[in-house]
Amino acid sequence: MRNPNNYGSVFKLSGNRRKPWAVRVTTGWSKDYKQQYKYLGYYTTRKDAMQALAEYNTNPYNIDESEITFGELHERWKNKHFKDLSVNTIKTYNTAFNYCKPILNLKMTEIKTVHLQNFIDDLNKNHGTLMILKNVINQVFEYAMKLDIIQKDYSKFINVGKRKVLKEKSVFTDAEIDLLWDNLQNFKYADTILIMIYTGMRIGELLSLMKQDVDLIEQTITVKESKTAAGRNRVIPIHPRIKELIHIRYEHSNIDNLIASATNKTSLEYVNYLRHFFAPVMKSLKMNHTPHDCRHTFATRLNDAGGNATAIKKMIGHESFTLTEKVYTHKKIDELRKALELVN
Repeated sequence: MRNPNNYGSVFKLSGNRRKPWAVRVTTGWSKDYKQQYKYLGYYTTRKDAMQALAEYNTNPYNIDESEITFGELHERWKNKHFKDLSVNTIKTYNTAFNYCKPILNLKMTEIKTVHLQNFIDDLNKNHGTLMILKNVINQVFEYAMKLDIIQKDYSKFINVGKRKVLKEKSVFTDAEIDLLWDNLQNFKYADTILIMIYTGMRIGELLSLMKQDVDLIEQTITVKESKTAAGRNRVIPIHPRIKELIHIRYEHSNIDNLIASATNKTSLEYVNYLRHFFAPVMKSLKMNHTPHDCRHTFATRLNDAGGNATAIKKMIGHESFTLTEKVYTHKKIDELRKALELVN
């Protein structure tokens, strides 16, 4: 079947080539009415070439390689790679990319280490954010190398420094947990803090948790967001103390997410949750914790109560949890529940 007019074409070049399939599109007409072409690239298989042409026609981009900017190439990389990533990972990458405004319009062929390092140094962000940002930049540059747009990957020389320990992890004390229970009616999202403390879920996992992954009959939560082998589809029994909190959220949410925004019409974004709900609770109750402290509290309380190391690792989805057990055996839900209910 022929391609539509001005769609472009795919054809095989003669000779023994590593990438014999060429892709080109029409960019205009000469004065003597001859078509003028630009090549999108060269590919190993016809299928790859056809996919590249289809992606170009869906989202046309600058095909003059010497003029392609970081922003334009990032868009091409995103369209190709985001389909294989989890929702949380995509959100993380998009947040990191928002910091890239100073280099968006720089041509890929002109970006050197000094540009990237000055950009990183001027951001004044924490080490974790800089590592994510470096990863995004690395992948865009790697993509540019694959397309032969650049000859050297200067992103490899970015230095984000060493991680600084800003705050030692701290657990919620029993008195603080009791205070949260006492103030459920005073703060709209105080229940979410308790849910994290009794499940060990990360804040991103809780906010993206769907009601279909909450089994009210078996009283379990299935976390599916993580792409790591340790965290994929891990099951967490619902602790009796938060059973009612989960049921209330389930019944009152008007969306597919368990945790809805204040309007009850959309999901709740991490930044809004932290700024408008978590932080005010901490300030009002004179506590000094981060959302991740809930997860640390979960693991610590289970460990202190004598919980099985394998059960703890399975529920928090963290194979490197520092307890001495070398054999990672299968645990049934009732065994996980038994370990969880050691905690009051």
